[in-house]
Amino acid sequence: MRHALAVPAGDVVGAARAVVALHATDPASVVLSALARVPGAGVGAVQDALYADRSLVRLLGMRRTVFVVPRELAPVVQASSTRALLPGERRKVVAMVEQAGLAPDGAAWLRALEDETVAALRDRGEATAAQLSAAVAGLRAEGVVAPGTRNQATVRLSTRVLFLLAMDGRIVRGRPAGSWISSQYRWSCAEDWLGAPLDEPPAEVARAELVRRWLARFGPGTVEDLRWWTGWGLGDVRRAAAPRARWRSTWTAPRGSCCPAT
Repeated sequence: MRHALAVPAGDVVGAARAVVALHATDPASVVLSALARVPGAGVGAVQDALYADRSLVRLLGMRRTVFVVPRELAPVVQASSTRALLPGERRKVVAMVEQAGLAPDGAAWLRALEDETVAALRDRGEATAAQLSAAVAGLRAEGVVAPGTRNQATVRLSTRVLFLLAMDGRIVRGRPAGSWISSQYRWSCAEDWLGAPLDEPPAEVARAELVRRWLARFGPGTVEDLRWWTGWGLGDVRRAAAPRARWRSTWTAPRGSCCPAT
């Protein structure tokens, strides 16, 4: 019953809340998972929640995987799971920039490029990676990934920079460039798309809140279950799962949202 299969959810946002987050690496899985829990709904209902009401948000989250989450959960996922990936990924791109000879100070060059990209996106409202690359010269620069290995390849920086900006909560994936099964998205500034910046709680509070929601929907569970689902380190899982940590949370969901009961 907790997963809205025996007892259906009232809408597609309720379907996402029933399982905490909908797996979204394949865009079709979002629609299929939601409609399995909301009999009578169609693809349009999922699209409305994602792109009209924007009550569902697509973002990189647990296990470095793309999920669709209820809007009130987006800052929790961002703070608990996504943001921790940013330093390592940024170092990789800075190394690419410097190895390609694009700038001696790769970090400063990258920050300037990120700001220029966000400004171009704000001017346009939404844009694909190709459209942004046409407007921002630095996004057309190339670098080498996995140098010295059999997986070595030359790639444009556009994908990497957009990836970093999304992990930093500055931009979000918006409407697909094609049909509802397309994996190519237009991007928008997070503040413009959502109407306000992501109000992230502290990381430890966010992890406790995410664990609380997972246990409410899938518990009882073990530390290993949580470690697999979140992709966090063992220490973070144990601290977040401690009873005192769960109920000491000072974070509350944005007004108008609906949190699952524990």
